[in-house]
Amino acid sequence: WPFPPGSSVSHLLFGYSGVVKSRDTKPRYDVTGWDGLREVEGANDKPFYTVLTEKGWRYVVEENLVPGGKDGDGGRLEGDGWLGADEGVFR
Repeated sequence: WPFPPGSSVSHLLFGYSGVVKSRDTKPRYDVTGWDGLREVEGANDKPFYTVLTEKGWRYVVEENLVPGGKDGDGGRLEGDGWLGADEGVFR
């Protein structure tokens, strides 16, 4: 896996950061027509990740994820109840 559980990631298109919980080799749902997947060819056959963000859980295709935070903060998330990240892995 490029992003094992605990990895700090950001969404390539939408910019939010999060921490990987799990990976599915193919999506558990029909993702045809989902926002962010219009440019992803064959999305229903690609790996998807469950990602915890400050605003809740997101289900994201692998090619829309990049390591760490896009804003250069190493993917650290802050806010009420958030424990943070250290060296790109959630602790």
